[in-house]
Amino acid sequence: MKKKAILISGSSGYIGTELRSQLEKMQNLKYSTLRVDRNKLSKFNKTEYDEIYLIHLAGVFSLNSKDDDILYNANISFGRELLENIELNKLKNITYTNSIYSLDEEYKNYFYTKSKNSFTKIINSYKQQYSFNVQELFVDNTFGLNDSRGKLIESIIKSFKSDEPLKIEFPNKYIGLINVVDLVNYILENIEKNTSSKVLISSKYLYEIGSINEFVKSNYKINSINKRMNSIKFKEPSLEVVKLDSKLENFINIELGR
Repeated sequence: MKKKAILISGSSGYIGTELRSQLEKMQNLKYSTLRVDRNKLSKFNKTEYDEIYLIHLAGVFSLNSKDDDILYNANISFGRELLENIELNKLKNITYTNSIYSLDEEYKNYFYTKSKNSFTKIINSYKQQYSFNVQELFVDNTFGLNDSRGKLIESIIKSFKSDEPLKIEFPNKYIGLINVVDLVNYILENIEKNTSSKVLISSKYLYEIGSINEFVKSNYKINSINKRMNSIKFKEPSLEVVKLDSKLENFINIELGR
């Protein structure tokens, strides 16, 4: 039997933590799980494994130009160093979490977007030399339990629990929201996918931001969040679209003990 390993970069981040949690719960796991430490990349130069599956979650998000050096270091340099150190002849699949921002014309000139897409080009340059597949995931906004990233859902719930006002800058805007558990499920289900793909992972519905806030504060005065079917489209060629049912109302009610 072939010895297989999953390498996880960004394993201490929010998505990485959920990924490790789900892997630990899996029975009869046929992979060894290895966390990638940037300071110890040389240990991947030569391993005992026959097949390697890389899940590259590491990265930094910012639209502030003052953070360009940080973005370059995290989103480009680290990934390049990782690819230079792992056994590419054993690499079967890379799952790379890009961002929905990379598909949006509004954000194309931000360095964050450029850094994520630059690493895509680096991956593809290696792919031309080796026979691995690439699952490039353009991920929409995520939420979930124990989220401390300052994201929208966490901020709204935290504001309600602490009885502190929260300024909603774009209350009428509709956004996609996916539960981190569903995202990780998708990643694990496709870890051995035998073709390369570009996949937009979003939600079945787009949710109105102001309505989310009202729902959290409602104590059942309203029954649901204003939402509409997600019909978002991008020009990216060969883009697959996966729309997950985030069940946002259920999550909020459970989080608030309703």
